[in-house]
Parts: sequence; C-alpha cells; structure tokens
Amino acid sequence: MRRKKGMYVIWPLYLDARESRKLRRVPKELAVPGPKVEEICAALRRLGLRYEVVEGAAHPARHWEKTGYLLVEKKMPKEALLKRLGRLLRRVRSSHRKA
Repeated sequence: MRRKKGMYVIWPLYLDARESRKLRRVPKELAVPGPKVEEICAALRRLGLRYEVVEGAAHPARHWEKTGYLLVEKKMPKEALLKRLGRLLRRVRSSHRKA
C-alpha cells in the first residue's frame, strides 16, 4: 500500500452498510450498501478536499475484492471525515432514487 504524509487511506468498505462493524468505520445509519470509489470521489469534491484514487488495490481483509482506495488530505480527524462522507453518500443516493 502506498501511503503519503498528510493523507488518510479511505477504503470503500469503511462506508459499506453490508460490512460488520469490525470493518465498517461508521455507524450503520451513516453507511450505504456497496459504496463505489466514484461516489466517494464525488462526495470529496463536494467537501472541497484533495484526493488521489489508487485503483486495483484490495483491503487485506477482502483480498479477493479489488475495490481500490482513496488517499485523502488530512483537514479534519479521520472519524469526522468518514461520518461526513457517510452522510453525503446517503444524501446523494436518496436524491438519485427520487430522480
């Protein structure tokens, strides 16, 4: 895994409502089923944060799923960032269903 100083590693499974709390990093009410890297990128753009996508990488606990991950600039605590991302993803998903 490629880490960079001043950046958080964000895996999609941190925001996945289908994952156990052991792997999911946000409460279930802030998670969405099967979040995609593209959706997380859109949420990060809305937050005005710089990020980098690392494609084809697999989380060690899910080594068979090549979901990729994001490197996100550290502008707030990681827990707060994940909660904000979860809220935004839920909002984006609910607006897509209505449209």
